[in-house]
Amino acid sequence: MKELRDYCFYTPIVVLILSIILSVVLMVIVGVTGDLLPYWFQPKPGLIFYAMLFENAMFSIFSCTVILNTFKFVRDSIWLSFITFFWPVLFFYIAILLNLDHPDAGFSLLIPLAFVIPQAYSFFIFHKRLRSGYFDEDL
Repeated sequence: MKELRDYCFYTPIVVLILSIILSVVLMVIVGVTGDLLPYWFQPKPGLIFYAMLFENAMFSIFSCTVILNTFKFVRDSIWLSFITFFWPVLFFYIAILLNLDHPDAGFSLLIPLAFVIPQAYSFFIFHKRLRSGYFDEDL
């Protein structure tokens, strides 16, 4: 059980660090290839880089609900477990899809990628370890 608690506690911290690194990498890629992207994916000038870092940091902080996977009924349900990992991004994408006429809507679809990639990896590793019996089931 200690491994499960440690994994659920440290996952948001690791994802935060990785999302900051990936935000920097993604912004460099977008900066270099910005002219090759369709016009609706091109970032508008301004503080986009800082907004991206801030939003991905907020996604990581709000994903502290991963700790709810220490409860058996949450980790046994793939949907509840998925929601505990990804609820901030789900709400973000819903907000974007409800407001597609905003000028930055296309680029806003790219912003959570720096969070989604490490979070998806940790979600799959979590369920792989859960199925393999890596985490103690003794409560």
